[in-house]
Amino acid sequence: MIIEAENLKDAYNKAAAELGCSVTQLNVRVLQHPSSGFLGFFKKNAVIEAVLEGEKFSENPEFNASQNKVGKAEKKHSDKSEPQSPRATHSKHRKEKQKGVVTDEILSDIKEKLSALFRSSEFNIEVSDVSKIDENTVYIKLQGEDSALLIGKEGHRYKALSYMIYNWISIRYDLAVVFEIAEFLQNQERFIDSYVNALVERSGNERIVTKAFDGAFIKIVADKLKQAYPDRFVGKTIAAIATAHGIGGICIVRISGEEALSIALSLSHRSFLRPRYATLVNLFDASGEAFGEAILIYFKAPHSFTGEDVVEVQTHGGFTASSLALDAVLALGARIANPGEFSKRAFLNGKMDLSKAEAISDLINLRSRSAAKILARNFIAPLKFSPEISPAATLKFRKFILRKDGF
Repeated sequence: MIIEAENLKDAYNKAAAELGCSVTQLNVRVLQHPSSGFLGFFKKNAVIEAVLEGEKFSENPEFNASQNKVGKAEKKHSDKSEPQSPRATHSKHRKEKQKGVVTDEILSDIKEKLSALFRSSEFNIEVSDVSKIDENTVYIKLQGEDSALLIGKEGHRYKALSYMIYNWISIRYDLAVVFEIAEFLQNQERFIDSYVNALVERSGNERIVTKAFDGAFIKIVADKLKQAYPDRFVGKTIAAIATAHGIGGICIVRISGEEALSIALSLSHRSFLRPRYATLVNLFDASGEAFGEAILIYFKAPHSFTGEDVVEVQTHGGFTASSLALDAVLALGARIANPGEFSKRAFLNGKMDLSKAEAISDLINLRSRSAAKILARNFIAPLKFSPEISPAATLKFRKFILRKDGF
């Protein structure tokens, strides 16, 4: 007999009443432990299988969660056992290529899953809108009598929930998301707009220092400052040596920005570079004199680490070869990158969230293998956090993300 109740005690009592015996005469197997969830979400009841003492449990208990697991396992097994035709393989490849584009099917799926999530919670919340902003961005709006409870003091709950939803949609559908609860984000954008305008008027062309922002608000502030100072914000092509200084087999000079490809073509005296292909070339300085050879790899925007055009110049190892290559790149119009600026551009262009930026910063400074393994798991599953990872990178990145030439 399968019994479901809010907790194990009630489940035991219910089973005893159903079988007409005392609790001590029961033989019980727990199929699902109860869970209170998080803020009322993901709540689970206790589910047990109960029989009289001396009787045997059923081999396949009729429990929905178990059935789902069995169904998934059978489906997975059948998928492996059935050979795919070339047409099916081609269709699968086409679907994978279409990943990352907003479709009506994806919007319907997101709305259905979010609605089911909030129906299972203790809150009176409605998913009022799930729509398309552009080809790669989804707009989600929640409304209801209890929607204010999801915002919290200074927006702390909003930020936590937006991180969860962003990571889910980013991993599942490879899409960006704009998340709204009631009119909270809209009101914050109005506040930030007036705050930045007043700051720009007061500061003029002097260095600007803003108060600390985090989460989605960093990007909003950054976009406002970019509009106010287009010549002083992200846009100019940057370059830096991406590998550690010293003697080694290879050294990488990374170039990122609108002029990355043209600089690489001038550097190699070539007319074309195929994206994501390694090309062996000779290197020439601004005067046209050859000074070495390298492998060039071109990553076309937006399919790069920063979301911009990126070219990696892989020279022979050693300080001299990399310095010559970097000097030639700077002479062709790039500027030297600030510390962490490649990661900053990746964040501003939506290629990574704040948690991944923190993990990159921590990974660079790690001194133990165990912590590195924990961080590696966080790269794969951004929603899993560990107390061993220092939160100090959050403050460092927050201070840096709005700092630019002149800010």
